[in-house]
Amino acid sequence: MHPFRPEDEAAIPLTNDERNGLIPSWVTFCHELNEVEQASIAGGRIWAFRPRRDLPQERFLKDPHKRMLGNVWTWAGKSRMTERGIGVPA
Repeated sequence: MHPFRPEDEAAIPLTNDERNGLIPSWVTFCHELNEVEQASIAGGRIWAFRPRRDLPQERFLKDPHKRMLGNVWTWAGKSRMTERGIGVPA
């Protein structure tokens, strides 16, 4: 079973603002974004679960994001500069 329901999202294109910083130029719909993010996150898990020594550093918080989504978003691994619809300010 697919974890997302593309039939529900297939008709919902990403806005220009939502595509800002998006690396794969072919992604235009929400379900496509979900798929590329899921694949990218899965690829970053190997790095994320290796033994570490850098736990207390700020880099430890940003590196997993960069490694998991760096091939999807240009801003991966950087502090958020815009407010998203999840109720958390930038």
